[in-house]
Amino acid sequence: MNIHKLIKSVLLVGLIVIMSDLCRASVVIYGKAGRKILIGKNVDQANLDGRIWFVPSGTDTFGAVYIGQAEDDPRSGFNSQGLLATILDCPHWQVNTDPDKEVLFGNLVEQIMETCANVDDVMNLWKNYNIYDLHYAQIMVADKSGQALIIESNTTVEPVKGILAMSNFYQTNTELGTQGQDRVRQAKQIITDNGINFDSFRQALSVIRHETDQPTIYSYLYDLKKGKLHLYNFHDFETVVVLNIEEELSKSKHSLSIQEVFGKRLPYKIAYEKYIREEDINRNLRNGDFKIAAEKIKKWFFENSGFDMHNEYSLNALGYQLMGPAQLNGAITIFELNVELHPEAFNPHDSLGEAYMNANRTAEAIKSYRKSLEFNPDNTNAVEMIRRMENGE
Repeated sequence: MNIHKLIKSVLLVGLIVIMSDLCRASVVIYGKAGRKILIGKNVDQANLDGRIWFVPSGTDTFGAVYIGQAEDDPRSGFNSQGLLATILDCPHWQVNTDPDKEVLFGNLVEQIMETCANVDDVMNLWKNYNIYDLHYAQIMVADKSGQALIIESNTTVEPVKGILAMSNFYQTNTELGTQGQDRVRQAKQIITDNGINFDSFRQALSVIRHETDQPTIYSYLYDLKKGKLHLYNFHDFETVVVLNIEEELSKSKHSLSIQEVFGKRLPYKIAYEKYIREEDINRNLRNGDFKIAAEKIKKWFFENSGFDMHNEYSLNALGYQLMGPAQLNGAITIFELNVELHPEAFNPHDSLGEAYMNANRTAEAIKSYRKSLEFNPDNTNAVEMIRRMENGE
């Protein structure tokens, strides 16, 4: 490898990372310090079907703002009384049912938002009804007075030193699984080290975001005291859309897709689609489907040649990541693609020559090195490699 190629490959090796599969695990974090009460959540999913809808108070129901993939399945709610509820799926854990209690039908988040003003009301609901939603889920509730807890099947978890977090595992029954435990630990540590404020919560949400096949599509931070919902697009925690819950509920019932919320102010759909396509290619690379990955990169190149994944230097760095004996054919595939997409750049030909040489494909290696010299006669690396191969060294 010549120095020019080495420097650029080292600088860009981090741009194309063949990511290992990570467990999918959403995380919710709560913190209270003095009058500051915050809750943050990353919403992780494989599509753009998120919605936010606003339901004003009824004759005997509280008004609420809901977030979910569809309006028949709210996953988070913020009501007019200053109560928040958010639910996460978990492994099956049988709820102890009481034949003398009624069954609570309907969506649990919706029931809580419509009928409960605070955490005490939620506890009464939990104690007085059989709630079958909790066979496969847990729910965090918090109110503007500072009360908060997690209901796990038959028990509850309360804040420790003002901090509470949950993911897709039961903290009181880890035998059923620990998916998301590391993220919960990370989030708590960041909040503990940096205090309960918007900056530390944004940092925690950024660190624990998903970057695999169900990435963090958007995130929210809710200020329970002020009743303001802060929405963040994709992995951008610098730009924010702020919704005032009281103001939104003073309007008539309305609904928006998450894309509409961010609108033209943020490149939401473009960023998501680019990310998903990149992850799809990375998945092919992880699985050893190098020719399929190369075809997808090529297709994208001709759709938009400015895409980072197929620029000359990124492809070169990716090829060298695959240069070991076990994946040498993959390296050759990527270097061949780089030559095809950037035929007049000397470095791709030089790298392909090296890969051919490592695969004992001497004639093809010499041809590639000579091609490199056509575009850069000063490429001393190519001259030396040709000499060695022609002399049988």
